[in-house]
Amino acid sequence: MTCDRLWKVLDGIQSQIRAYDAKAQILIAIDGIIAGFLGSNVGKIADAVKNGRSSLSSILVAAGALALIFLVVSLTHAVLTVQPHVRLNQPPSSIFFLHIANGFESEYAKARDTLIGMTDVAYAEDLGNQILATSLICRTKAKRFDIALFSMCAALIAWVAMLVVQFVIEQHTNPQFGNASCQEIHENIQV
Repeated sequence: MTCDRLWKVLDGIQSQIRAYDAKAQILIAIDGIIAGFLGSNVGKIADAVKNGRSSLSSILVAAGALALIFLVVSLTHAVLTVQPHVRLNQPPSSIFFLHIANGFESEYAKARDTLIGMTDVAYAEDLGNQILATSLICRTKAKRFDIALFSMCAALIAWVAMLVVQFVIEQHTNPQFGNASCQEIHENIQV
């Protein structure tokens, strides 16, 4: 395989990494929105637990706790997805930025001479190693993103369940809660 084709393979893998990073950043934002909604419901949950039936209150607290746990798992894995991965125990590389920086520090002439003096075969071997290292990074990011996405979906489901239970508790403790709005709708339809 020529160096040009190896570079195309490496670029394709790096594009997938950038896509996982972008998706993980979106998940972080969504996790923040869900956290805001959960936080805004704490007072209502406390009131519902205080005034509600013990079995429904337990379900409400459990749903809230599950939403929070899944949210923390999602946020943690999304942040870990975006976190740079630079330590892979890969062979020394003349194209990996950390190896170049650590190997040459600020010796520009030495770096230039070393890189220019590489044979095509050595360069292709280095690219092959870098393709594997980048693929390992991409695989790790994919696994972490999958966990973050699943956890975010589970947090959303738990949050919706919490809202439903909260609504049911409100219906039982305040009979006018649901009836007033239904009555208003009925009156508006008749007009």
